Amino acid sequence: MRKECAYYFINKLGVAGLCCDVLAAMRADIVRGRRCVLFCVESSALARAIVRGLLKGLGVEYRALDFRLMDVRDEEGCLLWLKVMYFDLNAVFAQVLAQKQEGRSRKVRFLLKKPLVMHAANEKRLDRSLFFIRVAQWAARRESGDPAPAGVHVFTAVPSPVWLKAVRTHGQTLGISVEPLRSPAINFGWALKNSPLARWAQQAVYYFYARLKGMAMLKPRRPGTALMVEYYGQLNLKHPQFYCDLFFYHPDILGAYKTFLTFNLPRSPLDEGIMAQLSAYGIEPLLLNPKAARVAGASFYPGQGPRRFLAYEDSVDYWRGLFKQTGTRVYASWFKYSEEHMAIADAIRDCGGVAAIYQRAFEEFGSAESMVDTDIVFGFSPWHAQVEQQAHSRMAYHVAVGYIGDHRFALTRDAAKEVRQKLRAHGAVRVMAYFDENSLDDERWYYGHGPTRANYAFLLEKVLSDKGFGLVLKPKVPSTLRKRLGPVSGLLDQALRTGRCFMFEAGDMHGTYPPAAAAQCADIAVHGHLFAATAAVESALAGIPTLILDREGWKVSLFHRLKKGRVVFEDWPQLWDMCALYWNDPQKAPGLGDWSEVMDDIDPFRDGQAARRMAGYMAWLLEGFGQGLTREEAMEQACQRYGKKWGQDKVYETR
Repeated sequence: MRKECAYYFINKLGVAGLCCDVLAAMRADIVRGRRCVLFCVESSALARAIVRGLLKGLGVEYRALDFRLMDVRDEEGCLLWLKVMYFDLNAVFAQVLAQKQEGRSRKVRFLLKKPLVMHAANEKRLDRSLFFIRVAQWAARRESGDPAPAGVHVFTAVPSPVWLKAVRTHGQTLGISVEPLRSPAINFGWALKNSPLARWAQQAVYYFYARLKGMAMLKPRRPGTALMVEYYGQLNLKHPQFYCDLFFYHPDILGAYKTFLTFNLPRSPLDEGIMAQLSAYGIEPLLLNPKAARVAGASFYPGQGPRRFLAYEDSVDYWRGLFKQTGTRVYASWFKYSEEHMAIADAIRDCGGVAAIYQRAFEEFGSAESMVDTDIVFGFSPWHAQVEQQAHSRMAYHVAVGYIGDHRFALTRDAAKEVRQKLRAHGAVRVMAYFDENSLDDERWYYGHGPTRANYAFLLEKVLSDKGFGLVLKPKVPSTLRKRLGPVSGLLDQALRTGRCFMFEAGDMHGTYPPAAAAQCADIAVHGHLFAATAAVESALAGIPTLILDREGWKVSLFHRLKKGRVVFEDWPQLWDMCALYWNDPQKAPGLGDWSEVMDDIDPFRDGQAARRMAGYMAWLLEGFGQGLTREEAMEQACQRYGKKWGQDKVYETR
């Protein structure tokens, strides 16, 4: 008779956590004579030696748990990390939100979102804790051979007691007992870093640094109707074919209103080139971090020091002061991947203004990690409003403007034609464009380099072996590609030397060129990741037959509902064989890369005017404020005007 077994999983092993938490839970199983196995992901050599000796004396087996995110899948082959991000996270977030009677408060949502957007390496990040539960379920199934093993216990870091009940309930639905790892009563490092004294010290450092560099402090302006936008590393006002944080700035629409661009990134600072661009358009730079400038000429707003130290009330005070001093009435940003935009929305509300978030990436499913709470959301289509609802987002108005990069399609055609001609000059008669996503070193908790290397190796070897094949590469982060490719980078250099491989490399933080530039060089475009398909969406909207490689088993995607074997492929051989058939005779592969069935859901306009629609809406808001309207009246007026011009189904009130 097989002995009953209990499986215990711990993320980070320490002697204190083992003695206080794990052994206490194991006690009943040890007394009953059950076989106990402890799986551990991380531990120090000292802790490992002590714990192994201790467990051996108790008859408990100890094993290191080795896994890769790409290997952890369900019975149907779907990557469990995706289920965590789009289903588990939403379910747990909904439970916690329901517990909060004051859940309509932005402050509550601000605090609840913090554990969802901590630094990726933080053990208490909620999605990491939930993924570890899925990892334990997967490992227990493999160990026991049972699709629903009993006696599975998980010890993981939980963001705070607020989340514990919901995480435990979620674990129970998977047949898993979840317990929190005990942490020190006081985290002295965190307490010191976030103390009022630390914030004051950092504020003083900022102030004196600014004075040392001769920067002028921001002075209060007369009440006005200004627009404010934050700089995230890309400014190409004179080259609209490239990515730009002010892509929607049309002087004929917004030129009558004061516009501020704020700078907070030392690694992408205000320099002479950016200053000249802004001056030419009458846009005023503002420094929120004195280290984010290499030139003089911009005012510095000291506020309360580095924003990363601010609690909710401090953050609201910080932004309220900035908006009052500048007369800002409309604030626009795409960055919804932190909790700060909620404090911004409350701050500008107190000043009688409006906060707006615009959709930058294609989203097929909503995740609480990207939850929004603001006044206005500009989305690609009305369908996006449903996605935001899945993410527990809240907004007063949702405005469908179309795909915000569609104005770049026509502007990149000439450059694409030149690249195509260069490839042909070296013998390429069949050309493919390829888009990737970023990858990180730790393949356990993140999308690692392994799939990236495999994808590139397949295509680069085709370039080297097929003298009629041309390849155009558009990496998401070109500056780190060679490092991420590791040994495959040698193949990349060889392929580039053939003249039949071209890579868009410009850009430090992100690529300067949009996916459309690469797509329009090719006969067929391929995106290597179904779950993050923005580049594929842009390529298809630009009119290029576009294929997607789904190595994650994401069968719930709407793209899987398109004609089988024409858009989504599960491996490279299948995809390549269909491309070869198409290149040999397009009539033998009808409908290859055809997205027509879903185009209306993605972008109902498709006219290249999305940026102008967004600019026009913001201009109507500013015009309303100039007329003396309240924020509610200005938003309602803009909504009515937009619906009358572009269709009532494109804008609606959601509150």
